[in-house]
Amino acid sequence: MYLGIHNYFFNKHFNVRTQKFLIMKNYLTTSFKTTLGCIIALFMVLISSNTKAQTVTVALEGTTDMAFCVESTDTLCFDVSVLDADGQAVSLLSLQSASWIGPNGFTSMDVEPCVAIDDVDVGGTYTLTVTFNNGSTAEGEIEFDVFNTFEFEDEETEFVFPNLMDPNCIINYTFDGITLDAVNCDNGLQTACARLLDSDGMTIATSMEISVDPLDLSRLYGALSATDIGFGDFQLIVDFKSDGDVLGQMISTVSAIESRNNITCNDLVNFTLTNNCEGLVTPDMVLEGDFCFD
Repeated sequence: MYLGIHNYFFNKHFNVRTQKFLIMKNYLTTSFKTTLGCIIALFMVLISSNTKAQTVTVALEGTTDMAFCVESTDTLCFDVSVLDADGQAVSLLSLQSASWIGPNGFTSMDVEPCVAIDDVDVGGTYTLTVTFNNGSTAEGEIEFDVFNTFEFEDEETEFVFPNLMDPNCIINYTFDGITLDAVNCDNGLQTACARLLDSDGMTIATSMEISVDPLDLSRLYGALSATDIGFGDFQLIVDFKSDGDVLGQMISTVSAIESRNNITCNDLVNFTLTNNCEGLVTPDMVLEGDFCFD
């Protein structure tokens, strides 16, 4: 009887202590999970706030156009604005550094550099990397196109031949002119003229300077003629201008030669020697066919 009562009270006391232990264990486990969850949430908030991106915006100063024509004197300047992680404007003077890369080997350490649009190769994408005082960096970029004002096909080398009916083998040259494929910008007074230069760079013939009509692509520009130009290579240049500045040049070669290649050589030439064992051999003794010689 005593033993049964003792066991009853012992088991009841033990079960109560066990339940209290389990309750405490569950409480500690729940508390730990709650604390850990708060720490993780706080850590995520900190990460989120620290990953706010600085932004760099690049535009072109004074224009919203993104396509331009080649101009000999004009430049495009970049307009840069920078915001920090909180969206506040950053003074460009406070940046630690700036670095630009772009087409045609363009580089600059200036925050807002300028680019001369004197060649179609300057068109493309320009990328700016700025470094803040805390060592972080941000990038911005801009892209624009540059086209030739005048578009045309280059002339191939032209061969001219002497007048075989003329005893002096006079060579005359006539250029009918060149047409334009397109006029991409219609700014200023646009004109065209041509000139023919000899091997020494001396001008031996010029054309009239006439206005360019961007609506008439069949119009010929640079027509000229030259008489008795002699043998050799010449340079034909057609200048397309805007307000007097040359913005396009068609350059080709004119080659004046002696024959149209319908000549042959004599295998055997007979000539008489003088008492001094000298003789005269002329081109017409060696060559047969249609040709002139200088």
